[in-house]
Amino acid sequence: MLGRTIWLHTAALLCAAAALPAQRTWIVNDLGGPGVDHQTFMAAYDAASSGDTIILEPGSGGVISSRGRSRRG
Repeated sequence: MLGRTIWLHTAALLCAAAALPAQRTWIVNDLGGPGVDHQTFMAAYDAASSGDTIILEPGSGGVISSRGRSRRG
């Protein structure tokens, strides 16, 4: 019975974790290329959700945080 209880608790935790929104990191580079998600900050910002991070590759500079979304460059 203990094994079944542990299995049920594990299954419940996995279901709860699957329901949580995933945080994502968006890469911005105006030249595009492999590993780049967007070529403009606004496109990445529009795609981002609360808790996501937008990284601007070198040359974009600055740190801005808005509505739980952060920008590092």
